[in-house]
Amino acid sequence: MTNLSQNLTESASMYPDHPAVRMDDHVLTYAALDDAASRMVTLLRGSGLEPGDRVGLMLPNVQFAISYYGILRAGGVVVPMNPLLGKREVEYYLRDSAAKLLIAWHDCAAEAEAGAKAAGPDCLAVAPGDWDFQAALAATPPATDPVSRSDDDIAVILYTPGTTSKPKGAELTHGCLNRNQAVTARALINAARVLSGERIGTRSTPPALLPRLPTPTSRRPVPVKLRRPAAPPPDLGLTTNTGRCGRSEDRQPGPNSSDTIHHSLAQRR
Repeated sequence: MTNLSQNLTESASMYPDHPAVRMDDHVLTYAALDDAASRMVTLLRGSGLEPGDRVGLMLPNVQFAISYYGILRAGGVVVPMNPLLGKREVEYYLRDSAAKLLIAWHDCAAEAEAGAKAAGPDCLAVAPGDWDFQAALAATPPATDPVSRSDDDIAVILYTPGTTSKPKGAELTHGCLNRNQAVTARALINAARVLSGERIGTRSTPPALLPRLPTPTSRRPVPVKLRRPAAPPPDLGLTTNTGRCGRSEDRQPGPNSSDTIHHSLAQRR
């Protein structure tokens, strides 16, 4: 099984108390995020979501992360959408992606609901007075059976900005994002080790070690070696005559040269 949401489950088992998402004063640990995502699966299944269905998200950071992994764990496809989109843009995204559900933050609920009504899918507004997100999750039992996905199954449809034409949805598969996650994690780990002063090897050149980064007090100005200007080209004695180059004394007058033309005019006179 290559469901992308398994990465969260593994991280929660290894670093349960580490912060996973931080927004202002709200901190969500890996264990709490994993638990909330599991409960989100139950909510989504209760709303009729089936594996392969597309779900639009217009949510801020914390709620987005919970819904993102909940949709993936339920076998759905995440369609991230800017919460500032207007009604016509929301309608276009939902129609183009064939979304079955839209989950929107209460601040953008009016535009989201109008766009969803025009496009067809249901709209679930996340608002304390309408549908208390945290309370709904707390009252919902977690789902412990994530849907199995293959490498070629679509996980996310990410839309381009659409500066020159209409936005286009890029389909990102579970396999693609899993490989991207692995490469990014390795790069971040290596970067953290280098910044801490540890020497690490590279795969391309195993014996080579990354140098220790200098501290601000040990930095020295790097001498710059200036190149001398190139010498001017030698004078080859070239002149230009009727668009040709060559030594003037070596050129013989042709039938169209200026000397021949002057001689012809003198004869006519």
